[in-house]
Amino acid sequence: MKKALIFSAVAALSSTVSMAAEVNKNSIKSAFNAHFAAQPQEKIYIQSDRDQYVAGDTVWLRVHLADAISLEPSCAPDYPTDRSNFLYVELHDNAADTLVERIMLKRDSLGVFANAIFLPYDLHSGTYTMVAYTRWMTNFDTELFDRREVRIFGATDAKSANKDTESNRLHLSLMPEGGQFIDGERQQLAYKVTDENGRGVDVEVRLSNARSGQILQTARSQHRGMGSLFFVANAADSLLVEAWDEAGRSCHAIVPRALTTGATLAVTQRKNRLYIAPLAKNIDPTRLALCIYGNNNLVVKDLQDASAINIDTEQFRPGILNIALIDKVTQAVVAERLSFIYPRAVEGDSALCQISREGNRIDIALANDLPAGTYALSVTDEELSPMDSTSANIVASLLISQEIKGRI
Repeated sequence: MKKALIFSAVAALSSTVSMAAEVNKNSIKSAFNAHFAAQPQEKIYIQSDRDQYVAGDTVWLRVHLADAISLEPSCAPDYPTDRSNFLYVELHDNAADTLVERIMLKRDSLGVFANAIFLPYDLHSGTYTMVAYTRWMTNFDTELFDRREVRIFGATDAKSANKDTESNRLHLSLMPEGGQFIDGERQQLAYKVTDENGRGVDVEVRLSNARSGQILQTARSQHRGMGSLFFVANAADSLLVEAWDEAGRSCHAIVPRALTTGATLAVTQRKNRLYIAPLAKNIDPTRLALCIYGNNNLVVKDLQDASAINIDTEQFRPGILNIALIDKVTQAVVAERLSFIYPRAVEGDSALCQISREGNRIDIALANDLPAGTYALSVTDEELSPMDSTSANIVASLLISQEIKGRI
């Protein structure tokens, strides 16, 4: 979807652009604005009262809808009136791969989407997924729908999959930095290992020569099956990455061959600086343009040479940055990278309330400067629903869910 977006923006430029001509920055900005005006994007996030239920319970939920570019929420006074006023929430049984319930939520006078799902009494125990979307979002990739897993305890246990089947194997994904390797350049190869449910699995990793079997590098995933390897790419090499977990499951994948003609991007972020290094071989760098966009950010630079570009991240709004190299002659996207700009702390940020507990009594002291609005409080059993610091929250989800596919 990102490639189509950039292509449509660049394609709006004159087809007579020469290799020596500079990209008209105003035209690119106009093309981006025209694209989002014609096809506005929405972000969505489900919030439920807890993540563990018993068959027959009521799932109280609220769905947050926001503009994907400005992150302006649907409850804002100036939220566009022509945006979605209805959205849908579905409950799916993961084990049976069936739809259990579907409800429609209407935006109220405050711009809030809130309702409840009543769980049937005959549900079996297992993991279920709530999926939220608007009709407008169905015009695009369904990966942009928001999903939230919940555990439901019922009368019967869900049947577990046969551990000896194909579905229990690990899956290895390899992602060269910028999308491709360039011959003779030191680059980064990111990898991710997931199980049959798409969850990351920590593994040992080995990079070797597929022909001679020589081991070139060993490593261990850094977080939930994700990690990276650095090496100098060689077009003549045939490389193999192998991974295995503590249970003895293994997987492997062939590393994409390095190109003798092409270009890619190397991106490094340190503190408040973003370093972008174009890597080009047998291509004139001046025929390339660098485009950075996302979350109301848009920077366009013509490349004079292959020198690294140093940018202050303070100029960017927080969230995912899409970084792309564009061939000004063919108007094609040559390479892409993502970078994340962390939200900056706002002076005066504080907790909304202070909660203290003594036995079965809970005391809640609201902050004096608490803004007017609708709030909810959920009380759960700590042993059944332990807090998970790695779970996505509304801020993290809205900042990255539109650009990153799969489980966050």
